[in-house]
Amino acid sequence: MFTQLLTTAATALLLLGGHTQAANIYTAFLAAGNSTTGISWGTLVVAVLSSNKNVMGLVCDDHMTNDTADFLCRAAGFEDGHELWGRNGVNFSEHRISIETYVDVYGRFALDDLRCPPGARQLEDCQHRTVGPSDYKYAEGVVLKCKPKDDLDSTSVLLFQGNGTRSSNGTVVLYGRRRMGLLGAQGVDDTTAEVLCREAGFRYLVSYNATKYV
Repeated sequence: MFTQLLTTAATALLLLGGHTQAANIYTAFLAAGNSTTGISWGTLVVAVLSSNKNVMGLVCDDHMTNDTADFLCRAAGFEDGHELWGRNGVNFSEHRISIETYVDVYGRFALDDLRCPPGARQLEDCQHRTVGPSDYKYAEGVVLKCKPKDDLDSTSVLLFQGNGTRSSNGTVVLYGRRRMGLLGAQGVDDTTAEVLCREAGFRYLVSYNATKYV
């Protein structure tokens, strides 16, 4: 009997003794008007998963800081953080989710009192309250302008001589919206070289090579 009680108690401890799972953001995106596609400036919508609830909604602007805005932009896929932040009720009327979409699709808040330190990468790095259905108003939702990603469509191809002057014969330099750099020669073939030459504004390729000095 005593052995049976111990076995039962041990079973109960095994079943009930699990640790509480930390909340995390498993998706985040920006919404403006009725759209949620390809947006880097809009009202933030997050889906938060914790041990006892799964909530999708807005983030309340209480205690909002630049570090928290950077974390939220990173959560939405913008690694370089934020440029501006505000709230639905005051800022950026053309860049916030429509009231109709908020009411019809979301109608709730997912996070409140969010405070993140510099460089935060996970929700568990921050202090917060997970709220779900609440009395928070549409006007309190955070609006973010995140720094957009560089992509090839926004990159210019230029050729430079060693003295820094542009030329039809020189080192390939790629200019993005926020950064620039050289193009590594490894893997470049005739077709790639021809494309780069056209992107730089020239009609055809004469020759190319990998060289340390131009």
